Amino acid sequence: EPGDVWFDKVRDWQQREVASRAAQDAEQAHEHFAEGSLRSAFVKFSREERRKLAQQFVAWAQEQAMIYYRFDEKQNLAGDEWPTSHDLFEQNGDDCDGLDLIAYNLLIELGFPPDDIYRAVIRRDHDGEFHMVTLWFEDAEDPWVIDTTGGMTLKMLRLSEFPGWTPAVIFNA
Repeated sequence: EPGDVWFDKVRDWQQREVASRAAQDAEQAHEHFAEGSLRSAFVKFSREERRKLAQQFVAWAQEQAMIYYRFDEKQNLAGDEWPTSHDLFEQNGDDCDGLDLIAYNLLIELGFPPDDIYRAVIRRDHDGEFHMVTLWFEDAEDPWVIDTTGGMTLKMLRLSEFPGWTPAVIFNA
């Protein structure tokens, strides 16, 4: 509280930390930091660990999808209502448009930046079939594809590694 020996010190640090994080975020977005620096090492380690964690999510989510996959009776696009997270858990399963919520929610719940996590309806070009996946925009130009049901991939790969698959719509909550 004001007047306390620590108040000014804490408030000063908070203000400087918020400004510092904003500057670091801007720096990191443009990757303007010296190679071989502590910041460079920190960013590299952080990215590697996030990728490992995301790969663990993929493996776990795909195991769950094998158990809780439910074939969707409604095959027309207009009649297929996508479940909410609540619906998914209440119904104890769904097809790709529901089970995709496992990866989407897990990434956000375990600390991935919500502004980097999106759901996507992807069209397979050769036959026009649609599939739902999660996209992690670690790289704004080429996101990671996280496919809970494995209809597109069983591995976490970049979208650019899927010629013949085109995003029809990308969105988040």
